[in-house]
Amino acid sequence: MRALEDFYEKSYPEFIALRTKCKEILQEEEDLSEIVQLVGKASLAESDKITLEVAKLIKDDFLQQNGYTPYDRFCPFYKTVGMLKNM
Repeated sequence: MRALEDFYEKSYPEFIALRTKCKEILQEEEDLSEIVQLVGKASLAESDKITLEVAKLIKDDFLQQNGYTPYDRFCPFYKTVGMLKNM
């Protein structure tokens, strides 16, 4: 990952912050899932419920790709950055 830091800084300076935020959301979702298993989703604060939903979007819609279909096999980097901005 660090080998590409210079490229990201020059071409897409916002990407590093977006990637870091995405990682933080996924980590927070992992922590919250333990609480959900113990006490249920209804006991969470609204902000925590939103975090769980955003993490679900990241996992199901952003990270998941189908390598067998030509339209989903590759994603241009500008599109990746755009999708991260929208999450």
